[in-house]
Amino acid sequence: MKRSFKGTKLAMTVLVRQHRVQAVVWLVSLVGASAAAAAAFEGLSQTGIELLGIAAVMQNPAMVAMLGPAYPVERYTLAAQFANEMLLFTAIAAAVMNILLVSSFTRHDEEEGRLELIRSLPVGRFAYLAAGSLIVTLIDVLLAVMTGLSLGFLGLDGMDWNSSLLYGALIASTGWLFGALTAVLSQIFETTRGVTIGSFAVMLFFYLIRSIGDVLNETLSYFSPLGWTVRANVFDQNHWQPVFILVGIALLLFCLAFFWNRNRDLCAGLLSDRKGKRQASSFLLSPLGLTLRLEKGSLLAWGTGTILMAASFGAVMNELETYLTETTFIQAFLGGEGEQMTSQFIELLFAILSVFTAVPAVMVLLKLKKEEKRGYLDNVYSRTVSRSRQLSIRLFVAWMASNLIQLLMVLSYWGTAQSLMEQPISFSKTVSAGLAYLPAIWVLIGLTALLVGAMPKGTVLVWAYIGFVFADVYLGELLKFPEWVRSFSAFYFVPAAYSDTLSWLPLIVLTVAAFLLAGLGDVGYRKRDILPD
Repeated sequence: MKRSFKGTKLAMTVLVRQHRVQAVVWLVSLVGASAAAAAAFEGLSQTGIELLGIAAVMQNPAMVAMLGPAYPVERYTLAAQFANEMLLFTAIAAAVMNILLVSSFTRHDEEEGRLELIRSLPVGRFAYLAAGSLIVTLIDVLLAVMTGLSLGFLGLDGMDWNSSLLYGALIASTGWLFGALTAVLSQIFETTRGVTIGSFAVMLFFYLIRSIGDVLNETLSYFSPLGWTVRANVFDQNHWQPVFILVGIALLLFCLAFFWNRNRDLCAGLLSDRKGKRQASSFLLSPLGLTLRLEKGSLLAWGTGTILMAASFGAVMNELETYLTETTFIQAFLGGEGEQMTSQFIELLFAILSVFTAVPAVMVLLKLKKEEKRGYLDNVYSRTVSRSRQLSIRLFVAWMASNLIQLLMVLSYWGTAQSLMEQPISFSKTVSAGLAYLPAIWVLIGLTALLVGAMPKGTVLVWAYIGFVFADVYLGELLKFPEWVRSFSAFYFVPAAYSDTLSWLPLIVLTVAAFLLAGLGDVGYRKRDILPD
């Protein structure tokens, strides 16, 4: 057994050199986001009555479905509000980090042939998997410690050292569990895409299970790791048991990954790829057909996930309606504006889900750079296919995919809400509120086209910008981001189409900006050199 782990240190050196920048950026981003948000909460200076009102708002079923169980009103502090708003989504961000890193450490390097080169050296069978597991474990330990220390030093009302360290441990242990899950899936699927899509699909499934369970049946939430994360009552009762449970499950998953790694061949998976047709469709002879064939899997996965999330939130709208009509305190606190909470929630939900709609569209364009670097496009450009045409096809697929996913997302939300609510929400207002975000999504597509076409080395900025957009959508209003900062987000200019009359001017400006960005990207792509292999 010891021989199987020989060379683990060498493999760790290779992986650290390969991914050190990516790991550092993730660490700084996650720790910085938690620290910056906590500092912003400290500056809110809310009165006891305001905190009481926020605590009551957090108990409405729609917010519980989105963020997890609310804290008791009688013990609601700024720290509790911070945990309510930040814990679940930060844990999900840590899970995304672990999924991407572990899939890159394992299946991606195997798919690219790097693992074959490493194994030509005197290293054991488990060395590479062990190295990747140790590195991601170290990253998560650093994440837990750095996050806990940053919150502890801030000393926000209700944040002591025990609770601050628990908060960091919850985020890291949740992420580590999903890293272990990805290690298992990397033994099952043969491709990196299969591993990442499978990992994100499982994470979405666990989120939906927790969301439904938190509102309708708490027992269901215990079948989701995210359900354990939000039940630690951090900054209140501070239960450490969920951390130990998450770590224990992660250890079992890592053991399973090593067991299955022993039973499969190099570059193979326990689940083999489906055999293709003997003769390919004539549709594949066109650049559009080839692009659709390549992107079909990821578009279907992301689209299905976004649509299911919208449907699950639509399912709790009846609970929200009942909560608003039966809770006298909420009506008094909102000054008779309780009916507006439904429209505010719908607009916030569509803004968040629109960010998810933009992700697969952006990935379609980023895939162009990836295929260019690998040399796959050489075969395409050897035919009568210009660069401009190839980029235009990618833009068309991204544009059509975003439009279709957004439309189906809105319809799925309205359909489930309509079937369950006693007083149905307006169809026209719901569709207008959802589709109003399309021009902002097109701006993200245009920005990606610009970077891929003119500045391919800067494509990582797309993900940074999407992260900023999400932070502004989710926390910008609550934490009172300066207007000049918020104005950098395309989503900031989308009018509130559900609670107010739709304003067309901002949408027209965003559409023009999207086309200009895409046009500049096309010019840059035609003029620059092809990326070397």
